[in-house]
Amino acid sequence: MMACYSGNATYKNSTPAMGWKGIPMKNRFNVKAGLFLAVCALLLSGCASTRVEPANLGLLKNEIKDYYSDGDYEKEAARIGGEALARLKACPDKAHAAIVLDIDDTSLSTYQQVLAADFAYEPTVWNAWASQAVAPAIEPTLALVNQALAQDTAVFFITGRAENLREITEKNLLHAGYTNWTSLIMKPDGDKRSADAYKTAERKKITEMGHTIVVNMGDQESDLAGGYAEYTFKLPNPCYFIP
Repeated sequence: MMACYSGNATYKNSTPAMGWKGIPMKNRFNVKAGLFLAVCALLLSGCASTRVEPANLGLLKNEIKDYYSDGDYEKEAARIGGEALARLKACPDKAHAAIVLDIDDTSLSTYQQVLAADFAYEPTVWNAWASQAVAPAIEPTLALVNQALAQDTAVFFITGRAENLREITEKNLLHAGYTNWTSLIMKPDGDKRSADAYKTAERKKITEMGHTIVVNMGDQESDLAGGYAEYTFKLPNPCYFIP
């Protein structure tokens, strides 16, 4: 680096040495470091957006089968059903109280049909099975209904089953041990609403009739979303999803 001397005073050259593209040599390291960090950020952002491989479907099916066969499903259903039962018993004298229940895999188990179909859903096959009216009761739900009847609480079923399945659905409910329900609400034929929208609207109608829904129980989030119930309880169902 050049220096100019005048007597005892020393003065440094005020013009720094220049590097590539007019960038001062002393800043070259900072520029390179910045570029390096920018490239790393781009690479990391690319990694972050890459999807992880989903779980293997065959292995998931086996896991679900084990969940049922090992008794874990029954234990979880009993636990949740017991919580709903305790909540219902806590308000025995509530005027115009009601409970609302889904049917498939809340009140009646379709697991054997799901298993036979290898977890696939084909409407014609499913309807043929449903027409046999052989689905067994889910015991914690049946206990909840019996308690509701014992304390004069109204029982409403709201199902996504179409209206044209009413006769066989009523037959199956009776065969499984359900009696004296207040109303079985079925989806109108051709109704394209989501389960969430349809069931919320029906619960609203129940409250407009003067009832207070103290317990709403289902196996899908769409059975419970939308309000119009004091307490909601979701039974386990790893087999399918209904929005």
